Amino acid sequence: MRRPLMALTKTLLVLLAAGLAVPRPLAADISFLKGRMIDLSGGDRTLEQRFSLAEKEFLSSEKGTAFLTAYSYLSRHRIHSRGPGLSSVPYKIRIEGDHINLHRTWRGDGGQTLESGVGSFPAVVLFLHRVQGGKNQLVDLQLIDPDDAHELPAVPAYWLGDAGNEESLTFMKEAFETVPLSFRKSLVFAISTHEHPQASEFLRKVSAGHDNIELRKTALLFFVGGAVDEGAVPFLKDLYAREKSREMKKHIIFVLSTDKSEESVRELIRLARNEAESSLRKDAIFWLGQKASQEAARTLKDFVDGDENQEIKKQALFAISQLPKDKAVPMLLEIAKTYGNPSVRKNAIFWLGQTGDERALAFLEDLLLGKKR
Repeated sequence: MRRPLMALTKTLLVLLAAGLAVPRPLAADISFLKGRMIDLSGGDRTLEQRFSLAEKEFLSSEKGTAFLTAYSYLSRHRIHSRGPGLSSVPYKIRIEGDHINLHRTWRGDGGQTLESGVGSFPAVVLFLHRVQGGKNQLVDLQLIDPDDAHELPAVPAYWLGDAGNEESLTFMKEAFETVPLSFRKSLVFAISTHEHPQASEFLRKVSAGHDNIELRKTALLFFVGGAVDEGAVPFLKDLYAREKSREMKKHIIFVLSTDKSEESVRELIRLARNEAESSLRKDAIFWLGQKASQEAARTLKDFVDGDENQEIKKQALFAISQLPKDKAVPMLLEIAKTYGNPSVRKNAIFWLGQTGDERALAFLEDLLLGKKR
């Protein structure tokens, strides 16, 4: 089943778990691709020349309008697609319209995941080409795990061998300028996996200056999610300061929330306190509520205590309710018991009721039955 971009986005948000890895060689053995694979990897040809050769071979000897090309490169994340105990069960690669889809038939298939660590990981990129009127157009790609078996569809497939990351990036960046807009998000994702400084530079450039806001948002999320340098938060701060689009500013606030550094928490707090536009302040407060840090919790309480805007107070209360229970319940209990503003107390009591915590239930029982504990 094809994994949509949103699934890739969710995957990226959880891939930065700690881990160690030893760099491994690229895929010299292509037995993981089962079916009709035509090997064009020999000789001293560049990657671009190998693509041209695949196109020439297809046009001169094949009928039909679709063919595949594939090569390996080094990814900063390990692409992992096997289920427990199912390494011998191959994925079926299918072409459905202008998309490459992976299918596997077992219950509980979670699809591909990305695993990060220290080192580089072999990855294979599979491109779908459409030929119409003698014109060859890239229309889709799929990253696959070379440690897993894949059954090829009944179209010609050409193996282009191992590509250096700089060469691979150059090809993908040039393709980005010519492929259909619907395919560019997938290219942005593939570029983001490359272990090379140019990958981060490309993502920065698209995030800051592309004329399509959806591509900007995608590039920014993958830049921060896969960043290996320490410049992510300063870049976000600078981008936010220069940004005119409210939609993009909201996305920058969200992306800040995905970063695990203390610097990102401090920036969210700054925006929550100082942003002039109320809706953006509320967004910053909401995402602070997803952070479990002590600093975030203290700041949310400050908004309840000190802000005159009632909508901000309500948003802060909701954000507090999203904290882990060991932080949320004591704060909500204190507000519900002692706060002078009846509307604020009422909101705190409401969110206490949503926690299901025994301390909250005991307080609600006392309140409703007129008891004092």
